[in-house]
Amino acid sequence: MWSEISALITAVIVGNAMMYILPDEGEAKWFAVRMLATTITTLVVCLVVTLITSSKTPSPKTIEFYSRLKIHGRGWKKVRDLTGIEPIAAGIKDNAIACVASIAFIYSLLLGIGNALFEDWQTFGYYLIVIVASGWVVKRKMPKVIASLRQEV
Repeated sequence: MWSEISALITAVIVGNAMMYILPDEGEAKWFAVRMLATTITTLVVCLVVTLITSSKTPSPKTIEFYSRLKIHGRGWKKVRDLTGIEPIAAGIKDNAIACVASIAFIYSLLLGIGNALFEDWQTFGYYLIVIVASGWVVKRKMPKVIASLRQEV
């Protein structure tokens, strides 16, 4: 909770301060620099507040989340030890491939829908190929995760 509040407050303060520190004058357009400075500052403040205010014991929601997804990785060791639930065996390679394929799927779906709405069928066709291919990769690389999610629902 405090992370989100600190991020919102920091973004408002730094974003407005940057308008005075780097104003647009003549041909000098500082929008990208202001956004980058605001984003980096907000990220640093948010991470510091998260580390200061976070509990050392997992919350019930975190335990419930892990119990449903059975996530693999060292970061979940405390929760795994607490619950006694073993993760779904999936290697880092499969997880990385599935993650990249998921990102490609989501962005292609969003951009493909946009191209379909504007009736740019050729570009939509390219996106459709990426949608099908990345969806197939996700389905192939994550069968145990998909099966466990179907059992939980």
